[in-house]
Amino acid sequence: SNALHALMSASRDMETASMLVECGVDGFAKNDDNKSPLSMAVETLPQLAEKLLASKSRFEYRWWGKDLYWYSFDGVVFPLDGLTRPLTFASRGGASLSLEQLIAANEAKQLLSVPIVRSLLRRKWRTFGESVYRRRWVQYLGLVASANAILLLPSVDSTGFVLASVAMTVLWYLFLSLETNEIQRNGMRTHFSSFWNLLDAFNLVGIPGLPLLRLLEDQAQLIDEPLISSLVGGGFVEQLGGVLQISMALRALQYASLVRALGPLLVTVGGMVDDVKSLFGVYVVVFVGFANAFLVLFTLSGQPVEYSDILAKQLLWLLNSVELDLFDRLSGDVALAANAIFWAYILISYFVLLNLLIAIFNSTFDKVQKNAFNEWLFLRLETLIEYEAQSENTRGLIAFYEELGRRNNQRSVEPEEGGD
Repeated sequence: SNALHALMSASRDMETASMLVECGVDGFAKNDDNKSPLSMAVETLPQLAEKLLASKSRFEYRWWGKDLYWYSFDGVVFPLDGLTRPLTFASRGGASLSLEQLIAANEAKQLLSVPIVRSLLRRKWRTFGESVYRRRWVQYLGLVASANAILLLPSVDSTGFVLASVAMTVLWYLFLSLETNEIQRNGMRTHFSSFWNLLDAFNLVGIPGLPLLRLLEDQAQLIDEPLISSLVGGGFVEQLGGVLQISMALRALQYASLVRALGPLLVTVGGMVDDVKSLFGVYVVVFVGFANAFLVLFTLSGQPVEYSDILAKQLLWLLNSVELDLFDRLSGDVALAANAIFWAYILISYFVLLNLLIAIFNSTFDKVQKNAFNEWLFLRLETLIEYEAQSENTRGLIAFYEELGRRNNQRSVEPEEGGD
């Protein structure tokens, strides 16, 4: 251990750490616990990790319109353990993790701004991740197309229906294998803490039911089973198909977000939606409160009305379809009270909550847009870690580390960001 190891285990003071680095203390040396100051800083002091990583790259000059950088991957990726296993460090939890895995596990997104980290991700995506992504994307489109064919083909006896069912089964099994591998590697709780993984689980449960339900629907007259008859005769196939269309489209958005042209924009929109959830919760309380007020008013006046009708009317009022025929059955002071509640609802909804929503969107957009590129890179980082853990495209991984070896402690031309 050196002085930086001792500092990171104790005070974690950035000013002292910077002084030690400037005095020449090695920030990449491992101790007996298989930890380096860099790995410890990623977990507890990202500012120091950023400073250390910045020392591993240096801008040289512009050459034919391209940025020329010097990189050193020693202590960051090298030395390798085998052909495709980068340098690993002991984490706080005791696991042996690479630098990329440490960044992802600790959500140290600010480190993605450092040139050497961006170069690593860019090169790894081009030599390894992109081919896996394209294969997954084609497989997913095939799964969606076969599911749609099963829903839309008029006859279950046609050759097209059989071929679509076979293709869907093969592709469904491929995605099921990937999902089960992810669950085994990360654990059930961690895996299903992600919205996208929940969406995958829903798709994997619902899609194989489509051909079975179509076959049951075709043979409904020959089946004397009330439960099955109610399923196939009550529009369940159509309802399931409609919901699956939405869920598969949302999952396709997640695939699209890995593309450079769309990713930062989709990340920005996602961040805005995430920040507005608290406002939505407040508005639900207001919405239900006014609905309860109307319900009590109608019930006590001897003119009971369905709660669902009240909710439907309130939604229509928000959409500028104002019809007050609901109040026609009321008279006198009760009608005045109903109108007063209506105008209070309109004023609070439009002039307070909607204006607040606009203000939040504006401030959130500015905040999220500043970090959108790093957020998108973090999404790519997590995807690359997932692909690497599933041992896909080993040849691409070998090519990636061979390229890094050739670039190590050498000058290297970096393409523009827009070229990703």
